[in-house]
Amino acid sequence: MPDGFSSKDTKKAAEYQARTDVVIWTPGRSSGNPISLKLLPDFSAIGEDPDEVEQAVEMSRATLTPFIGGTGAGANLKQGVLTAALRRFARNEGNGLDDLIRLLADLPEDVSQISKATKLAADIADQLHAAIDTNPLLKSGAWTLDPVTLFEGPTGRTRISVVNLSGLASDEARDSFVNQLQMTLFTWIKRNSSSTGRLSFPKIISARSNDAAQTEWA
Repeated sequence: MPDGFSSKDTKKAAEYQARTDVVIWTPGRSSGNPISLKLLPDFSAIGEDPDEVEQAVEMSRATLTPFIGGTGAGANLKQGVLTAALRRFARNEGNGLDDLIRLLADLPEDVSQISKATKLAADIADQLHAAIDTNPLLKSGAWTLDPVTLFEGPTGRTRISVVNLSGLASDEARDSFVNQLQMTLFTWIKRNSSSTGRLSFPKIISARSNDAAQTEWA
């Protein structure tokens, strides 16, 4: 126990440990508790609220951007095409990265007004295929996250989830993971809204100094 703890503090600490379940997740590392997150939210869970749909589209665009390649003006054009494709994907309540890749590979002409949209979309589809083959976060071997396990253990005790990001080599990979986690929680909460209002959108704290992220619930 830390210096200065009284007997009352020690008792409180013991009660806290007895009532909580602490888990350290390790994305990118198979030797710990690896987790796999979907790159896209479940648009069918979001409903028809235009602001919430646009929020989900923007989160998806930010998550996918590191994987689509391009620099300068070319990158801006790709992001424009990707955003337009995501809006169509959301409208059709698309489900899963594979479905989005198929849409991009054969992009309908009315999706984007960018003159080379079809070519750019096909290139984005190829880049996403390459990302699936090379990025540890996208490989299927890791356990797929069930969001409820972040805040409740198997015995019903309150869970404290700590995500160790040391298995992700770059700032881009860490930022992408945190964004994927927010999307996953966003759509889970839409499907499992609380009648009391006690469970709201989670706050993700990224602690770069020790390569960890923690989920807190407001």
